Amino acid sequence: MALSTEQIENIATLLKLKDLTVVQQGNQLTEVPSEIGSLSNLTRLDLGQSNLESLSDASGSLTNLNEIELVCNQLSDVPDTIGNFTNLTKLMLTDNALTSLSES
Repeated sequence: MALSTEQIENIATLLKLKDLTVVQQGNQLTEVPSEIGSLSNLTRLDLGQSNLESLSDASGSLTNLNEIELVCNQLSDVPDTIGNFTNLTKLMLTDNALTSLSES
């Protein structure tokens, strides 16, 4: 499912959602909305080309994620909560401003 930035505000009503892509046209997200943390069934999250500067702590509750795409953002680090993604098989972080990665 592809959502615009404006549609994310009511995202908590989509509790069974497994795949989420936030479309990049005009997207001005600078951080992952906390509402995404309630989508515990997500297995794939695509926030590529979103101008993200940080990931919220809420994103650490998405423990069913297999794939996260965060390419072409402004991320300078990845939080320790990335270690909560025990099912993660694909993490795409190219074209960011990363200076370090967590050991978790």
